[in-house]
Amino acid sequence: MTTGDYDVVIVGAGVAGCISAYELAPDHDVLVIDKGQVAGETTGRSSGLITVTTDVLVPRAEMLDVPAMASHVNSYVRDLDGTGEFEFVERPGIELVPPDQKDSARDYVADLQEDGLAVTYLEPDELEAHYPDTFTMDSFAGAVLYEDVGWVDPYTYTTTLQQEAESQGAEFRTGVEVEDVTFDNGAVTGVETQTGHIEADYVVCAAGWRTREMLSDVIEIPVRPFRIQIVTLDPGQELGDEYPMAWDARTDLYWRPDAAGHIHVGGGEYTLDEPQSASDDVDEWYVDLVAETLPTCLTDFEKAGIADSWACIDGATPDAVGIVDAPTDAPDGLVIATGFHGLGMMLSPITGTAVRSLITGEDTPFSLDGIALDRFDSRGVDFEFQPIGGGAMRE
Repeated sequence: MTTGDYDVVIVGAGVAGCISAYELAPDHDVLVIDKGQVAGETTGRSSGLITVTTDVLVPRAEMLDVPAMASHVNSYVRDLDGTGEFEFVERPGIELVPPDQKDSARDYVADLQEDGLAVTYLEPDELEAHYPDTFTMDSFAGAVLYEDVGWVDPYTYTTTLQQEAESQGAEFRTGVEVEDVTFDNGAVTGVETQTGHIEADYVVCAAGWRTREMLSDVIEIPVRPFRIQIVTLDPGQELGDEYPMAWDARTDLYWRPDAAGHIHVGGGEYTLDEPQSASDDVDEWYVDLVAETLPTCLTDFEKAGIADSWACIDGATPDAVGIVDAPTDAPDGLVIATGFHGLGMMLSPITGTAVRSLITGEDTPFSLDGIALDRFDSRGVDFEFQPIGGGAMRE
């Protein structure tokens, strides 16, 4: 039984799927399908950081068109700011630099400044002048200040994209599982669900870490699942409106304030062999790591308490950069958007623009080479996992 005919079917209603629908809906018949809800899994549980210069400009991949990508992301979220209930919170970011990384951090800042990015290396006294009585610097040689960064509420951002896509005619079906992507004569024909077959000229697989298994019969993708852990802390004190986001390069912990006045702390990543059975609870060792680390970074944090905690699963790639591509060795009409390595929220404008380009042939303001599948010599999953935090990757 056929249950519809669309230009594009998107599998997955996380941020990658929703922003792809938002980009395509004005001139395509688009259907988004998800077995759960919109932003119901990793997307809704993410940190919502928009810190492209810190997390992508390591560089994670030599072929990334980083300045153009950073400019695109920053302008995209600012243009969307104020749509519906969505707000982009501009907030400086501070990367705390241990003594053994001081020289590499200075070199890194110099490289970014040459690209025209708002990044500065600060000595401890300069950091104190910027943020009095905020950071404890006994364990650090200085800090990197990123000024063109901020954060979003991930659920509100994603549902805003959904609502805007729907206003342009896109359809969303939740609670419906895609059992298979269908092909004939080397081209996509649609998707098979428990309620029937849905025909489509294009299928965008944006199903997170599940994308590899979903497409295993037609193409190999080097994506493996990994676990991200989050705790939110009640700091026991009022945080001002200018309280910055920050990163600890020793532990790869990262944190930001939230709308409730809490501190949202992410990190503790590791790969999973059986993601289907993974718990939503954080590990005790991660709670201990946060409890031991934050007081060495922030002043007056000894009495902070846990307000909430959770864990979620994302897809990792060998170079810690996502894959958005219509591979030449895959069936015609198949687009993949996966493996965002914990950066799917901040790189979503790249994803949406790239997906539209791959379907329409339109130009993009950045090169797609650095997110293409063919950048990998091997597509297996036996690769060394890289943590989300950028500091350790400069060592």
